[in-house]
Amino acid sequence: MLQSPLHIRLICAAFRTTPIHTLEIEVSIPPIPLFLDSANKRAAIQFNKLSTNNPILQRLPNEWHTNNNSPPPLPNLPKSQKNPNTTQLLQVANNTSPSNERIFPLLLPPWRHPLTDFGNRFYLASKPLDSKDKVAQLH
Repeated sequence: MLQSPLHIRLICAAFRTTPIHTLEIEVSIPPIPLFLDSANKRAAIQFNKLSTNNPILQRLPNEWHTNNNSPPPLPNLPKSQKNPNTTQLLQVANNTSPSNERIFPLLLPPWRHPLTDFGNRFYLASKPLDSKDKVAQLH
């Protein structure tokens, strides 16, 4: 992500007097506040993929690590009324709700599935082992 106006000016070969907002539109880079807000919302979705025993969820309020089905939280307050003591973790958690569907992409790792899960797609046959003398003669 581009952090300074200098980077955008170098990419566009623009003059110092060219407004940064115009250059951001020209190179299709969202303004930093919009980019950070979308990154927070993407991170909030990941909270619903974590186990309820995860240490990250343990640092959030109790409704995140219990299985209570509570109503969604109230809308966010305007910036002037927000509590200044909130952490980044709580700000990300405000973009989602603990009552949203929990997603567990892999309940078992792929290498732990029993053979019956594969049906006819997986067949394992072993050849009987030859005696040591027979192998020595063939060699």
